[in-house]
Amino acid sequence: RCAGSICAVRVRIRVVASRGFPGTTRRARSCATRGAVVNAEESAEPARRLGARIAALGFAQIISWGTLFYTIAVMGAAMRADTGVSDTLLFGAFSAGLFLSGAASPAVGRWIDAGHGRSALAAGSCVGALALAILASAQGPVTLFAGWIVAGAAMALTLYDPAFAVLHAISGKSYRRAVTALTL
Repeated sequence: RCAGSICAVRVRIRVVASRGFPGTTRRARSCATRGAVVNAEESAEPARRLGARIAALGFAQIISWGTLFYTIAVMGAAMRADTGVSDTLLFGAFSAGLFLSGAASPAVGRWIDAGHGRSALAAGSCVGALALAILASAQGPVTLFAGWIVAGAAMALTLYDPAFAVLHAISGKSYRRAVTALTL
């Protein structure tokens, strides 16, 4: 829409001139700032709001890791007994979900880099709820496998990698401190 305007030309010049310099971050909120490079100080959240967001992100991480990743360790024997599958099939389905998570991560990273980090985390939570519903209602190997595949997609959208990318986008120069707070 404004690709030929003066503001777009200035933005392109600033992007080319500042590539490779630390302390800059891309912000893509409107046509006038798409691709513009701004100082990390300018894009950082105010400290009060950042603390609340880190706390909320930390809570979401605890829930995501506990329900998507550690479920197999806690509920594996019960899942195996209820569905009548072998250890090999149960852990193979979980491994397939992990594989999907790794395979989907680059696409999720590009989506987050395009400014959709909050949407990715929210979508991941919804996909995770769907995965847990499928796993809870699994009656055999097919639904069990499907549940872990859906859980793998949720893992790609919710675990540490996307959380750290979103945290980097909102914390600016306070990133190290924010990551330390999130992981503790």
